[in-house]
This record gives sequence, C-alpha cells and structure tokens, in this order.
Amino acid sequence: MQSFASDPTVLILNNAAAIATWFGADVVPPAQNSLLVLPVYWGKNLLAMVGVGDRKGGYDREIVDFFQPLLGAVAQLVETLRIRKIHQAHERELKRLTLVASQTDSGLIITEIDGAIDWVNDGFSRMNGYHLEQLRGKPFWEIFRGQEGSAIATEQMSRALLECASFNVELKCSKHDGSTYWARIVGNPLYGDAKVFQGFIAIVTDISAEHRKTELLAERERHLRMVIDGTRSGTWEWNISTDVLILNDRWATIIGYDLKDIEPVSSQRWKALIHPDDRQHVTLLLQKHIRGDTQFYDCKYRMLHKSGHWVWVHDRGQVFSRDENGKPRLMSGTHFDITDVMVVRRALEVKQQQLNHMLANLPGMVYRYENYHNHKSNETRSMYFVSPGIEHVTGYSANEFLPGKGGKKSYEDLIHPDDVERVKYTRAQAVNTGYQLEYRVRHLDGEYRWVEEIGRGSTEPDGESDTLYFLDGFVWDITERKSIRTSLEAERNKLASLYQMAPIGIASSDFARSCFVDANPELLNLLDYSLPELLQLDWRSLILPNFHADIERHSTELARTGRFGPYEVQMVAKHGKVIDVGVSGARVRESNGEDRVWTIVQDISQQKQLEKMKSELIAVVSHELRTPLTSIIGSLGLVRSQLEKIPAPGG
Repeated sequence: MQSFASDPTVLILNNAAAIATWFGADVVPPAQNSLLVLPVYWGKNLLAMVGVGDRKGGYDREIVDFFQPLLGAVAQLVETLRIRKIHQAHERELKRLTLVASQTDSGLIITEIDGAIDWVNDGFSRMNGYHLEQLRGKPFWEIFRGQEGSAIATEQMSRALLECASFNVELKCSKHDGSTYWARIVGNPLYGDAKVFQGFIAIVTDISAEHRKTELLAERERHLRMVIDGTRSGTWEWNISTDVLILNDRWATIIGYDLKDIEPVSSQRWKALIHPDDRQHVTLLLQKHIRGDTQFYDCKYRMLHKSGHWVWVHDRGQVFSRDENGKPRLMSGTHFDITDVMVVRRALEVKQQQLNHMLANLPGMVYRYENYHNHKSNETRSMYFVSPGIEHVTGYSANEFLPGKGGKKSYEDLIHPDDVERVKYTRAQAVNTGYQLEYRVRHLDGEYRWVEEIGRGSTEPDGESDTLYFLDGFVWDITERKSIRTSLEAERNKLASLYQMAPIGIASSDFARSCFVDANPELLNLLDYSLPELLQLDWRSLILPNFHADIERHSTELARTGRFGPYEVQMVAKHGKVIDVGVSGARVRESNGEDRVWTIVQDISQQKQLEKMKSELIAVVSHELRTPLTSIIGSLGLVRSQLEKIPAPGG
C-alpha cells in the first residue's frame, strides 16, 4: 500500500494482501491484484472517492497524474448536479410556500429593515380589503392605528423593530370599507446570510370569533359572579389528584371563618367539619358520583360553625375533568346555607306528622279531588290526596286510589248507581261554596254503607275562570247513625200519631215566656181554639185568677226539678166556658237547643161532677140513716147505764 504526502487520500494497492488489509477483516474484498483509490475534490471539499482496479502491472504516480484532469471534470459535473438539485428543491419549496401564502386565511406581511411594507399575501388583502400596491412602502403598524388597543400595540411593535425582537399583540383593526375586526399579529425578525437583519415577517390572524367567545365568556363569568354574589353561595374547586380545595370567601363565612384562617383546605379538613351522623352519607354520595354512578353530586348535611353550633348546607357539584384512564382530576360545585330552610322544613315535618296522626285517627277520610282534565299529561280526574281513613269507609287502602302511587281504583265507581247522578250534580254546583251529601258506597265486603260527605269546591288557582278545579272534603261512615235515625223516625212517626190521636190534650210551650208553641187536636177541641189563635196566648190568660198562685208555685217546682203536677186548675175556653182540668208536665231541651215545656191537660169536668154527685148522695144517705140510729143509740145508752147499777154476782 502506497500513499502520497501531498494527498494522503490517494491509495495504490498492488497486491491482494494489501487490498485485503485495506478493506479490513470483516469485509471480503473483490478478487483483484491491484487497486487505485483517487479522491474527487471541488475546491477544498471532498465530493467522492473513485476506485480503479485490477490493472496488469499495477499502478504508479504517472497513472495518478493521468487521472487528475479527468477527476477535476468529474468534480465539476458532480458539483453542478448538486447545485441544480438544491436549486430545484428551493424552487419546489418556494412554490409550496407561495401556494400556502396565497391560500391561507392568515395575512402575511414582509417588511424592509425600517418596517416599511415590502409584500403582503392575498390572505391579508382578503382580510382587510387593502392590496399590495396600496400598502407597499408604508410602515406596517400605521394600518392598525386609531382603534381599540392600537396605541399600546403600536408601541410594542415599534420597540420590537428597534430591538430586532419578536412581538405578539392583539388589537382592533379597521378594514378598507370602515368595518372593524380583532387581529392577532405575531412578528419575527428576518435574517440573511451572516445573520444580517433584513426586516420583519408578520402573521396577521383574524380572531374576531375568538374575541367574541372571550367576551361572551367574560360576560358569562360576570353574570355568574353576580349570581354567586346575589345568592350568597359558596364555591369550591377540588383538585382530586393533589387533594387541594380552592374556596371563595362565602364558603368560609357560612361556617363562621375568614378564608385565610382555614386555608389550605383538604378533603380531610372538610370532612372533619361535617356532623358525625352525616359523614357516612356524604361520603357515599360523593363516591357514587366520582365513580360515575350519578350525573351530579347533591347532598344536604350539617357542618360545625366556628361558634360551636351546626349549620345546614346544600352541597352540589360535578366532576368536569378526567384523565385518559377515566380517573377524576377536577371537581367543582357550590355551597349554600340552608339552615333557615331546614328549620322551617323540620317544623313543617313536625306539623305534617301531627296532621298525619290526626288524620289517621279521624273516623273518616279527608280528601282532595282533582275535578279537571289535564290534556298535556292525558290524566283523567282523580284523587289528589286521600287520608288513611278511606280504608275505614271502603275497606281499600289509600294508595289504591292515588294514581301517583300506582293506584287504579276510582272512588266514584263505588258510589251506589242510584246515588251517582245526585252526587255529581251536587258537587258540580259547589263552585267556591260548600255542600253536604248522604249516599251509599260499596264496601270491600260487598255491602253498601251509608256515608256523609261535607265538602267545598274551588276554582282554578289563577282565579280567572269559574271552572271547578278541586274538591276538598270529609267523608265518614254513618251506617249505624242512619239505622238509628231510621228507627228514631219510625218512633217519631208513632209518637206523632199518638200525639195527634191522643184522647187528652197535649201542649208545647216556651219555658221562658210560657207562650204556646204547639197543641194537639184534643186540646184545641177542649178549648175551642184554632192553633193560630192558641199560639197568640199564654198559660196565664187561660187559667182563672184564683189559680195564678198555684201556677207560680208549680213554675218554681218546674225550674227546680224539671217536672210539675199533677194538680187541678180551672181553665177558660174560647167562649168563657170554665173547664176543670188536671195538668202535669216536664221541661225538655229540644235537639235544636230550645227550652220547651210539654204539658198534659186532662178534662176532669165529668169526674168533678161525678164526685159532686157522690158527695151529695152520701150526704142524703147519711142523713136518712142518722135519725133511726140516734134513737137506737140513745136506748142502748139507757140500758147500759141501768146495767151498771146492778151489783155483780157474789157482791
């Protein structure tokens, strides 16, 4: 192997061993006995290596010199091809850049060193209506002056030109037709060979839509802030991966703290403030939402106030960010103080419990009946509410009549067919007024029971129509009362018959005034008065004056004991006839509350006449018998006196 000091890259290898050594042990050389390796230079740059092999007799310096001119030509040809390839690549790149520049919606501006516009693309012309001929030579920032944000942006761009630095500004720009748009201008300095500054290239992007979105988001954020401030709601954001809670001031003040006093807040610190009885429930709801079982986290619980009492809060939130594996990263929500609401709700629950207890112990059912047709939901008229007492009335449970609880029974279907129309008509007339009904209802056992219903109808809530909207009422079983009433009516009818047909006089009078209220035919016949005539009189006007003292005495007895008589008085009939009567009576409180005296008047004139005739007969008989008996008694008295003078035997 031989090399030249003037050019160490020239190699002459004239035997197979030298060739094998030059190629190395890992490479199998070609089967040649000689090899010449010549470098190809262009200037000082090595372009290639040329190998010539297997010449008889080998190679020497003369052969090398012979090849040198040829290698120079080859070098020139290779360099030419390389330059052409680079030029073609530049042309292709320029075509691509030109195509992109003409088709892109963004505007491109190239300036001179002083910032004067040298070129703009079609995208910029389409964006603002200016063409290259109108803009060439003008400082590019001048076309952005006079609008919102332009002063600050112009200062930034001018300073960037002086400092040959990049810039990124946003400002409101004017189009050629006077309309405006928001633009983002990103500029970078251009450098030529030897890093010589040549000007700027700026990319102009229309961000009007983005800016509107930003303004809309800002407006929404402002509205949200107003809502949060107006509703006095606490807000929180939980970074689940770092377990850090970001809170607003209201969240802290709900439980009596300043925000700086409790920061930083973790989930453990938050859970420690929750009432022990609520902690498990809160954790369960939170975990269910984090797992994705529920769309929202929504919970009401108690938190410990700084002063030591418990505050009710309504906590709501949602996971809004998860990683690629579905694990939650961020969650946010709101916090409301609902202590006052919960106190009122608890009071209402107590009242409701008391009401339910009262309703459960009523002997009948309380109901609210929807008396309208809801066309939107296609619901028919039905029970809106009914108390458990309906089971006592019908034998069926309340839920069987409530559509909202799966009930399919209709109370109206249980009403006796003979009573249905009467019930419907009475209810239909009850517009903002009350009504009372008695009708029959079929019980679960198949028998009909008498019930009484007291209710009231109401119109639509808006009050603009007289359509019957609701019926509210109370229904209870009166079967037993109805039976008793029927019996009483039968007894009353009997008494009325006896009253009318009685052979003695019967009168009803007002206790306080002693005036007549009613009288049966026998008394009217006895006194020869019609009923209207008698009702104009009182007892004292019909009794002879010498009996008035007796009347006063018996009135006192009546007030004390509730009864009087029997005693005898003389009454004066219509035409002055004096009648001997026997009277007795009792004080009775009527069902309507009136204080009455019922008096029995018996004509004893014949009895008095018979007693008089008896007395006269006894007097006559007594006189007739008294004369002979007197003689006999006198003779017996003489005999007795003589007998007393006779001495006793043995005397």
